[in-house]
Amino acid sequence: MPSPVPIFLALGMLCLGMGIYGVIGPNFYITVFCRMEYRDQVTLNPLSLDEKNPLCHTSAIQEKVSSFESVANLIQGVVQLSLVAQWCFLSDKLGRKRVMLIIGSLFLTSLGLIQLFRTYWYIFSPKWFILASVLDHSEVLGSLIILYFSDVWEPETYALYVAWFTGCFLLIGGTVGSTLGAYLAGKWSLLKVSSAALSLVFVFIVLLITIVKDDRSIKLPNENTSAETNVETAEETITSFEAIEGVAPLGGFAEVEDRIEHRGLKIDTTINVREDSVFSPSSTRKPDFGVPSRKQSSNSLDFPNPSRDYPSRGTTIEVYGETSPLDPQTPGSSRDLSYNTLDSPTTLPVRRDSKPNYTPSVHSVPDIAPPQPWYHTFLSKINILSPLFTMFTLVPSKDHRNLVLFSIINSLESAASYSTIYIIALYVQYVYGWTPAELGKVVAFSSTLKFVMITVVTPLVIKYLHKRMSKNDKKVYKHPLPDIPLIRFSMLLGAIYTTSVALTHSGQVFVFLQVLSSLRSVAIPARATFVISLASRENTGKLMGAVELISKLMQIPATSVFLKIYSMTVAVYPATVLLIIAAEEWICLGLAAALRNYVLEEGV
Repeated sequence: MPSPVPIFLALGMLCLGMGIYGVIGPNFYITVFCRMEYRDQVTLNPLSLDEKNPLCHTSAIQEKVSSFESVANLIQGVVQLSLVAQWCFLSDKLGRKRVMLIIGSLFLTSLGLIQLFRTYWYIFSPKWFILASVLDHSEVLGSLIILYFSDVWEPETYALYVAWFTGCFLLIGGTVGSTLGAYLAGKWSLLKVSSAALSLVFVFIVLLITIVKDDRSIKLPNENTSAETNVETAEETITSFEAIEGVAPLGGFAEVEDRIEHRGLKIDTTINVREDSVFSPSSTRKPDFGVPSRKQSSNSLDFPNPSRDYPSRGTTIEVYGETSPLDPQTPGSSRDLSYNTLDSPTTLPVRRDSKPNYTPSVHSVPDIAPPQPWYHTFLSKINILSPLFTMFTLVPSKDHRNLVLFSIINSLESAASYSTIYIIALYVQYVYGWTPAELGKVVAFSSTLKFVMITVVTPLVIKYLHKRMSKNDKKVYKHPLPDIPLIRFSMLLGAIYTTSVALTHSGQVFVFLQVLSSLRSVAIPARATFVISLASRENTGKLMGAVELISKLMQIPATSVFLKIYSMTVAVYPATVLLIIAAEEWICLGLAAALRNYVLEEGV
């Protein structure tokens, strides 16, 4: 297995760049709208109106910025919604590294356009920021990185690397990046700080290309074993079925191929043709084993079922020529195509210069579907909700309940967290009068606490809970034992934290509440491993994409609605929207209490 140093080195550059940009990002809109508000006043120099000027932190500017962000996030969310599941599905085919390169390049382009539009604000209207925002799909990188870990390393190893990645994001991105961003924001202009963040994202892309190994070129031991067991791939199986075009089992070849692919088996459909100048079928003809015959595989499908008009494994499909009496176009012929096993083979002749004519059974359904209207094909291509209808086929029926509950919890929690990021950045500057540098220091302090929780406290808590819950219990459970308790604990702390922030009006209390917020991070690895444990390894990308799609469905309207509520209530009671988000957190706690684990097998 490869070393994790290259991928973590690249991720460190990405997290550092995102941490620096996170400090100054919300202030781009404030600066632009502030300069546009006072551009007609000749007594004010537009260049003096930046995030540090008190004139840019009035309720009128706050209302305009939050209203614009609600529209921009709505449009950005719709675009991301249409692609979030497709990114994960595409990574199953192209590989995680290649898709991460695509998303990283789009993220770099987005940051560059934002810097361009902010610099020339007198040429580009604020609507151009929406164009840059729709290119930002950096949120999918977290899911792709987790999938990369699960593809490259064994389960007991990638679970550790998921925790390391979370700690890397919190330490480098949150603590170091926010601290460095706050320091640079106090010394440099926003454009210089933004250029530094752009450079770090560019370094991430270069490292990803040069030193990070492609996950498709890495084979795990269990994958090699399974490859030896199933030599013939699904593509080869389909090709073999195409070799006997015209013979269609009940439901068409697609049904048989699905069954074969589902069971991980293969079926040999080699056609044996004997040459003979005279055709004289006889019921007492003895088997001729002198001709090349198909080799029967050790694996087998079920016994032939009369309700399934397709041959079982190890069955020879007999093919007749143009003059065969079994051809329904030949007078006196039989209507059925016969299947003879190796125990009683009957091989009929075909002329050397004739091409076999394959005739389907009267009970068969041809594998030829009528052409669909053009709009059906078009709708199937743009149907972004299709993963929602297939996600339940990726997990066992016992896990459907947990899948539904976790999807709702994850979507509500993501919507609350994502909305809080924007609202808190505006809220603390308006209520507490903080500058971006002061906000960056608080973010760095909070990220440091979260890093300690992830790297030090979380492993100890997981070890303690696992030891306590598995004491004298040798059963094997579906989900890792500490996952569900940690998720419930995180929901409880989230509800208390948001409620406390909404009710306090002191900046010192807000800083103290970051300790409570950091305790929620103990469940970050648990939420990731909980989703991975629901599906098999080859379906984790699809399931992760479907769960993220549901999260986006809730996050898009929720963020826009919350920002709109903040713009309407900022002049009356700014904490109104925080109370609504707190109520949402309490609902998540109630749903988390309904999650259940179950036993897979009894231990020895």
